[in-house]
Amino acid sequence: MSEKRLFRMTGRDFRLGRFDKAVLAIGSTEYHGEHLPYGTDTLVAEHLAEAVAERVEGLLVLPPLPLGMSHHYASFPCL
Repeated sequence: MSEKRLFRMTGRDFRLGRFDKAVLAIGSTEYHGEHLPYGTDTLVAEHLAEAVAERVEGLLVLPPLPLGMSHHYASFPCL
């Protein structure tokens, strides 16, 4: 299995990878209760992107973007 995650590859890995497409995982950074990390959405999106890259030839996995906000959680207790 060759590296498909840009964040972990060298210039040589990238050059030899023959990538012709890329996937960008995006997930919110928000409170999910005491039992889950704030980055849960981003972690799930990243995992899915990596799983797809294992099945799609030439797919480069870009570093995930932990962006977004869900206003419907504004009243969710944070403490």
